[in-house]
Amino acid sequence: MQLHKTEDMEYNVFELLFKAELKRLKLRKKDVAKHLNLTMPTLKGRVEDPNTFKIQEVKLMRELGFDIETMYNIILFRI
Repeated sequence: MQLHKTEDMEYNVFELLFKAELKRLKLRKKDVAKHLNLTMPTLKGRVEDPNTFKIQEVKLMRELGFDIETMYNIILFRI
């Protein structure tokens, strides 16, 4: 599936931030998936389309130390 350029950029920025947060927090995707009670493919899908994250999952990510405010701004304002 090909995304429009702006959508592709938006999700690309979110993915980059997600990966940077993993590194900053010294976490692996596997750790996050387990904490959120998600399968790895589901987590991958959520990161590729961040609008699909559920509120409870966002709360759990905040517990892990993720910068939720910046992530939200990327989704909302399409930085």
